[in-house]
Amino acid sequence: MAAPASSARSPLQSEMGITLQNTGIAPVSTDLPSVAQYQVGTDAYTTDLGPVYSNGVAWVPYANTASLAAAGVPQDGVTDATAAFTTLLSKIGTTATNLVISGPVAISSLTIPSNIQLTFWGGLIKPTGTVTINGAINAGAWQIFDLSAGGSITGTPLNQFCYDEWFGAKSDGTTDCTAAMNACRAFAHGAGDIDIRQLAGTYLITGTVFGIGSSAQSATAPSCYGVGKKRTFWSYPGVATGLKFVGGSGLQQGCIYVGISFKGDANSIGIMPAGVCGFKFIRCGFEDNLVGIQPHNEAASTFTEYVEAQDCDFRVSCLTAIQYKVTSGTNSFNGTGLNNRCTVNIPSGGTAISIGSGCKPYLAALDAQFWTNGSTATLIANASTLPCSFIGKLTFEQNSGSLTLGATNTVYFDGPVAGTGDSVSAGTFIRGAAGVIFSDSTVLNAGSQTGFKGTITTGANTITSAAKTRTRLVHLQLAGTNYDFRYLLLVNHNGYGAAGYASQLWSQNVNNTAGYGGGTFSVSTSGDLIITNAGYPASGVTWAAYEMGIDMGALPGTKQVQF
Repeated sequence: MAAPASSARSPLQSEMGITLQNTGIAPVSTDLPSVAQYQVGTDAYTTDLGPVYSNGVAWVPYANTASLAAAGVPQDGVTDATAAFTTLLSKIGTTATNLVISGPVAISSLTIPSNIQLTFWGGLIKPTGTVTINGAINAGAWQIFDLSAGGSITGTPLNQFCYDEWFGAKSDGTTDCTAAMNACRAFAHGAGDIDIRQLAGTYLITGTVFGIGSSAQSATAPSCYGVGKKRTFWSYPGVATGLKFVGGSGLQQGCIYVGISFKGDANSIGIMPAGVCGFKFIRCGFEDNLVGIQPHNEAASTFTEYVEAQDCDFRVSCLTAIQYKVTSGTNSFNGTGLNNRCTVNIPSGGTAISIGSGCKPYLAALDAQFWTNGSTATLIANASTLPCSFIGKLTFEQNSGSLTLGATNTVYFDGPVAGTGDSVSAGTFIRGAAGVIFSDSTVLNAGSQTGFKGTITTGANTITSAAKTRTRLVHLQLAGTNYDFRYLLLVNHNGYGAAGYASQLWSQNVNNTAGYGGGTFSVSTSGDLIITNAGYPASGVTWAAYEMGIDMGALPGTKQVQF
């Protein structure tokens, strides 16, 4: 959005909510020209400093208004205006004054005190050194700072938020906004993490935007708000990571990004929270990314905890919604996950949630709806041997192909699971009503329940179970043409490296016209159930099992927990 021309009144009113009033305020001193008022067209006006302004300034009444032009401060963008600006500030002293900047002002180094409000009326500041602003900034979403000469803007302005546009960003999809957005975040962070607001449209970036404007470590960062949902986009094709936070862990903070859609390419990461805690991404969208969000314990001793995506949407072009990664940090991703009914479209052959080696997401939020697209899909692929647990509400629609809820290593989930589909398998996914991870990494998953089915043939058949280290009740049905046997088994893992135990609590021969007879049951040293029947045909019979875990941690063990 362009800054208003000096003769236009409506942009100032519409963009900043300001009412202009014709006034006649006495000047601060007789030798300071036009200090009480500034020209808008042919009439003299000053601002009505009421409580409602679009740029969130903590307003105080300004008795006086002065224009830099009338005060003789150069506004050509070339002449160094530092000395003239300093003289003007000296004349104003401590009086609350509104200074109007209507042209480009080149400044080497200057500190603007808290009694000065800067109103940018078609002008901007172009620093060659450091300009520190401690008063209010009165401007809409247009450029007011030009850092092309190598300077910087710092300070603690009396504003609740700022715009990326202040530093030259444009949501037109063609302007490279990388430097402007990093500069704005550095400014907002230095100002006490005031909020950043963005407009509808697309912000093109050609390099990573950092939460505080640089790769320096910080446990805090300014929040950022887009417009609505899927109206503010970041576009970063060819960039490895769109947005990155580099933290120091430890202190839970409140940085949030709201209403921003992240669109890179098939090799990019949308957001990388690396060693930060308590950050939230709300109503954000993720398209054209290898990974939407990658919590990353990158630096030594760091951890990423209670970082959540809430009510976010991951499109099918985002190949993995969330990926946990450890490089040199700890294994902890406590409470980090998807919450508040995120929606995830899993691409054909894709994985929605990926847990890397050495990662330990635990007590992690998983409240989301999943859809499959294409041949096969995996909800959670766990490459970590550490106990990983999620809590929440999981729903899915298996529209085509097949869906495996858990793959590779065990994943524990506490909460309701509901879905639709004809080809859904639990895999290594164990659902329970309550769970506790003990210090030795054994897991209590009380009331774990799993259902699955398959085909068994002649001889011994090993039925792999995600709950193999549990004591569990198994309701088993063996069925085929003219054949139906049903059992209730108590399956027990030995725990000392020997074979386990399988006890028949109940059995029923419903139909044995085929003459196969019943099966015999044993348990492997790893805890898997083995079904044996030499009379089964090579074409096989169908088995279906429903398991419910009933023990208090992996056996053997003496831990006791009561719910």
